[in-house]
Amino acid sequence: MLEVAKMAKYIDGLICILIGVGLLIPMVTGGVVLSQKSSFTPVVSSCDGYDYVIVTTTDLENSITHLKEWKEFLGYSVKVVTISWISSNYQGADMQEKIRNFLIDTYEEWGIHYVLIVGSRNSIPMRDCYPDPATHKNNDPYFMAATDYYYADLTGDWDSDGDGYFGEYSEDNMDFHPEVYVGRIPSDDPDKVEEICQRIIGFESSSGPWKKNALLLGAVVSYENEVRSLGAMHRTDGATLMEECWNDILKPNDFTPTKMYEKEGIRPSEYPCDYPLNESNVLSEWRKGYGIVNMLGHSAPAAVYRHVWISDDGDEIPEITELRDIRFLDERDVSELCLKKPPIVFSGGCVQLYTSRNMGRTFIEDGGAVAFIGSTAISWYNITKKWDDRRDGGSLSIDYYFFHYLINENQKCADALYNAKVYYYEHFGFPLTGENQSIKISAFYQNLYGFNLYGDPSLGLTTDKTDTDPPTVTIEKPGKYLYISDREIIPTGTAIILGNITVSVSAADNLTGIDGIEFYVDDELKATVEGEPYEWLWDERIMGRHTLKAVAYDNAGNTAAAEQRVWIINI
Repeated sequence: MLEVAKMAKYIDGLICILIGVGLLIPMVTGGVVLSQKSSFTPVVSSCDGYDYVIVTTTDLENSITHLKEWKEFLGYSVKVVTISWISSNYQGADMQEKIRNFLIDTYEEWGIHYVLIVGSRNSIPMRDCYPDPATHKNNDPYFMAATDYYYADLTGDWDSDGDGYFGEYSEDNMDFHPEVYVGRIPSDDPDKVEEICQRIIGFESSSGPWKKNALLLGAVVSYENEVRSLGAMHRTDGATLMEECWNDILKPNDFTPTKMYEKEGIRPSEYPCDYPLNESNVLSEWRKGYGIVNMLGHSAPAAVYRHVWISDDGDEIPEITELRDIRFLDERDVSELCLKKPPIVFSGGCVQLYTSRNMGRTFIEDGGAVAFIGSTAISWYNITKKWDDRRDGGSLSIDYYFFHYLINENQKCADALYNAKVYYYEHFGFPLTGENQSIKISAFYQNLYGFNLYGDPSLGLTTDKTDTDPPTVTIEKPGKYLYISDREIIPTGTAIILGNITVSVSAADNLTGIDGIEFYVDDELKATVEGEPYEWLWDERIMGRHTLKAVAYDNAGNTAAAEQRVWIINI
C-alpha cells in the first residue's frame, strides 16, 4: 500500500517544510491498491492545484515548455511529471499501472481535469484491452484494442478478475465515466514535439475565418445485401453521416462546408456534393485551410479508401469480386498537407491509430492535423448493421456526437470525445442473445476502447483569452555597411547596397510564436516568409534611396514593424 507522510504547506509558495513525523497510512482508492512506500516521498500539499497535468519523458520536457506557458496564459495551472518520477514513486505491475496509480492518487487533490501524455506508445504505452473474455489474441485489431481510456476512468476496475487481461466484458468492472480527460502527443522526437506544440498554439490563438471551414469526406461503406464479416449488410453511405453533421451541427453554427461523396460505380451516393470523392480533390481542398475535417471510409493504418461497386453479374448483389477499394488519402500525402494551422480531424474507419506507427501519428507529427481522433482497432456498426441517423449507434454515432459536443456545446476535444463515448455507452448498448450472435457484444466495447485522441485534450475551436502583445522584429541585414553583391565590405553611416542583397530579419513572440514576415519596399509588398530563416533575396532593377520594411505577425494576429532607409544601385 502507498505510505504517505504528512507535509506542511508551502511557505511563501516556494519552500515546503516537513513537520512532525511521517505516519504510515495505508490507502486504497476505487478498489485499486496504490503503491507501497517504505520511506517518505514528498507529495504536493493540498493547497496546490493543477487542472492540467502533462505526463512525459525526461527527453521531451524542454520541448513542451512553450505549450506549458501558453496553457498557463489561458488560465490553466499546469504540472509536468515525468514517467521516471512516477516510476520511482508509484508501484505497479507495469508502467501503465504506475501512471494510473499516480492519477488515482492526485486527481481529486490536485483537481486534475486534463491529462496530456507526451510520448509515443513505445515510450508511454496505452493499455491493451480484450473485450471478448473468451478470445485473447495479442495485436489482433478484431479482438484487442489499445486505449488511453484506462487513464481516464480512474474509479473502474479494469482487471477485476485478476487474470491479466484488461477490459473484458462481463468479467471486469469498468465504469467508462472519466474522472480526467486524456489526449496524447504521439511522438518521441523533441523537435517534432516542439513543432506540434507550436501548431496547437497557432490553432488556438487564431481567430481566422478558416476555423469555420469544414471538409466533409464520406465514402460508401456498405451496399445493400453486401456480405461482410458481420453478415449481410444494409446500405450505409458515409455521406449520410456528413449530412447529419451538416444539418444538425455545422449549419446552425455558421460553418462553411466542402462536401465530397462517392460519385462513381453502381449505386453511388445520392447526396449532392461540391466535388467527387477522390485523392486529387481531397489533397487540393485540404491545403486550402480547414478548422475541421470529418472523414469516413474503410481504412488501414496508413490509408483511407473509397468502396466502389464497379461491376455486376446481373444479380444486383454486390459480391467481393465486383467491389474495389480505392485510396483517397494516404499517410504519405502528409508531405503535401504540412500546414502551420492544420485541422481537427476525425477519421471514423478502422485501425487509423493501430500500432505505434500509423496515419494519426504521421499526420500529427508532420503537420497534417492539429488533433486526430481515430481507432486503434476495428471500428464497428451497431446491431442494426446500418447507419441512417445518430440513433443507430455504432462508431458513426461516436463521430456524430464528438462534433455535437465540440461545436454545439463548445467543448474541448477530449471532453467532446469522452462525452460522446459516454453517450454511446449509455444509449447504444445491447445484450448478447442467440439472435445477434453475428455481432458480438465485444464489438460494442471495441469502439469504446478504440477511439482515442492524438492531440491536446484542452484544444477547442475557441478560447476565452487572446494574446494582445505584439511580437518583436529587427532588420539584421542590411545594417550600416557598404554591401557589394551581398557581401558586407566596410561600415558606413547608412546602408549602401551595390547589386542584390539578402535581407535578413529576426523576430520573436514569447507567447504564440511567429506566423510570418512580410517584406516591403516603399510600402509595396515584395515577399512573405512563413518560417525561419526569415530571409528574402532583394534582386530587382532599382536605384536611389528607398525604405525597406519588415512586418512580423504572431499567431494571434498581432503585428510589429521595423524599417531601414537604404541607398541601393542594382541595374
